[in-house]
Amino acid sequence: MSTPSTATDSVQARPAPLPAGEVRRLILLCPDLHEVGGIGMVSRLALRALQSYGAANGCHGQVWSYGEPAPETSFQHVPGWMLRYAHGSKATAAWWGLKAGLGDARHTLVFATHLHLAPLAVPLVKRGARLAVFLHGSEAWEPLSEIRTRALEHSGLVMANSRHTIHHFKRVNPDFADTAIRVCPLGVPPGQSTVPGDSPKEPYALIVSRIVSTERHKGHDLLLDLWPSIRQRVGTARLVIAGDGDDRQRLEEKSVNLGLRDSVDFLGRVDEETLGRLYSNCAFFVMPSSRLEGFGLAFLEAMRAGKACIAGEGAAEEVTEQGITGLIVPDQNREALLEALTLFFNDPVLCARMGRTGRERYLHHFTEDHFRARLLAALGLGPV
Repeated sequence: MSTPSTATDSVQARPAPLPAGEVRRLILLCPDLHEVGGIGMVSRLALRALQSYGAANGCHGQVWSYGEPAPETSFQHVPGWMLRYAHGSKATAAWWGLKAGLGDARHTLVFATHLHLAPLAVPLVKRGARLAVFLHGSEAWEPLSEIRTRALEHSGLVMANSRHTIHHFKRVNPDFADTAIRVCPLGVPPGQSTVPGDSPKEPYALIVSRIVSTERHKGHDLLLDLWPSIRQRVGTARLVIAGDGDDRQRLEEKSVNLGLRDSVDFLGRVDEETLGRLYSNCAFFVMPSSRLEGFGLAFLEAMRAGKACIAGEGAAEEVTEQGITGLIVPDQNREALLEALTLFFNDPVLCARMGRTGRERYLHHFTEDHFRARLLAALGLGPV
């Protein structure tokens, strides 16, 4: 059964806005500011939100990115902000935290966009800083180590992208069962204006995600297993797979072994313009990810393009409305997924109607502006 699908914050403790002038320094901790996946996008959205607050309130800021700088970054320098890269060095990142903790941090707000980075901020917290930590999903769905437990206990605010993420976090970490965690649903920017190319002669379903062996819950295997049956029902149906990773070769070989060479396309990583065109031209979006998915930004991208979605149970139910903006299929239920795919291929009018409703839902709840407002309010930097 689908859970209520809303974009509002959960009814939990809400911090009062910080007094004017209390925050003078903002620090964003992120795994990789330029990472292609969801956490990278959230980090960049959070950075823009904090920079907007800093510009309006005279705060300076820093970004501590554990990863590498982008080879050709398009990031525009923002006065008062400094970007630091650890190049994957734990020692470098730890030194940043220790050095920053030597001074007065009473007017510092630290926002960690990944639970694993929260320990870096503990020296700052001990010098008066306020720490906020964001939970995304699987990284928080395992028992916490002692150092991460201690860091989270030092946090003045814990946020998560979905109620689903909170439920699983508390299930495996019962010591935090009574911790107030605020839901802050994600959003995506408007995207580039894309003029659709010539519509393909054959309708295609689209899935967009990283293709890595540690994230097989996305549903690629399930879709390939079902595609021979789909082709028997809808002879022109195609599946387009955008994304890359260490599991791509295995999936491509599986596709060939299943006789799907002419009906499944692996495109690898594509640029933003190509991705926009793929969304514009697809019949619908499908990612039957299991309950291991913490949110699913790709669903928002599809809704932004006005496309109906097929999703699995779990966090996607908080984004995709069953029977309204798409269809929710029970976890790993092959027959239900087969029926949903068949229905969408055979009923383009239904897909178009759900797609239009999905775009309206995106515009009303899931834009970057909505995420910025939710984030700043949660951090005590904006209206509650």
